Amino acid sequence: MKILCSMQAGSTIGFFSILLASSQLLASSFTVSPTRISLSKQQQAVTVRLLNMGDQPVVVQAHVVAWSLRNNQDIYETSDDVLLNPPIFTLQPQKPQLMRLGLRKVTAGDEEIAYRLIVEEVPPVSKSGAIELRTILRIAIPIFVAPHGPPKAQLTWKAESLASGQIKLTATDTGNLHVQVKQLTLDRSPSQGPPATKNVMEYLLPGKTAQWTFDGNGASRTKLSLKGITDAGDLSETLDVTSP
Repeated sequence: MKILCSMQAGSTIGFFSILLASSQLLASSFTVSPTRISLSKQQQAVTVRLLNMGDQPVVVQAHVVAWSLRNNQDIYETSDDVLLNPPIFTLQPQKPQLMRLGLRKVTAGDEEIAYRLIVEEVPPVSKSGAIELRTILRIAIPIFVAPHGPPKAQLTWKAESLASGQIKLTATDTGNLHVQVKQLTLDRSPSQGPPATKNVMEYLLPGKTAQWTFDGNGASRTKLSLKGITDAGDLSETLDVTSP
């Protein structure tokens, strides 16, 4: 089992570090599309397009992992449920490369199954005597396999007043599909100032829970108004505030 840091793909993404002893800083860039993959019994394969935006060839490797969540962290596990071809290749400058993904078998039951396609650069061996620091590009693309039964995207919310004066929001995915929470806004009373907004961009998978804290300004409240933006549509909830 392996815990990795994941990111939303879709644009050119890079990681930069500084090494004072280095004499050369190198970076690669490529794009991957689509940025989210949906598979089902009806659509068991898809084509992924990669494009090298730089001026040098880049060796890229790819693999698929099973994806779950624990304590707001991504958990990746080895899986051979999804086949891909080719798993390693060289991206030539400004030339597209196609990669084919397909289900080995349709395993989804009543709940959607989640995977990630991990696409990462293979660092080249330095041909010079100079010390080089390379930025290694890694992109993690969500793959969702639809459930057999009727799809249902649903979140259940709970608000709790903490001893610190903060408000803890808990969301549980009680449907059978993922929901990506993009933004949350907690309305305050007029005396507490403007609404508090968080841009979260987090996925919830079926049966999983995520939590966020907001500044409650130390006020005692019994109800809160919550608004949000998700990939399943906008949400609006009135929540009872409980004590720990």
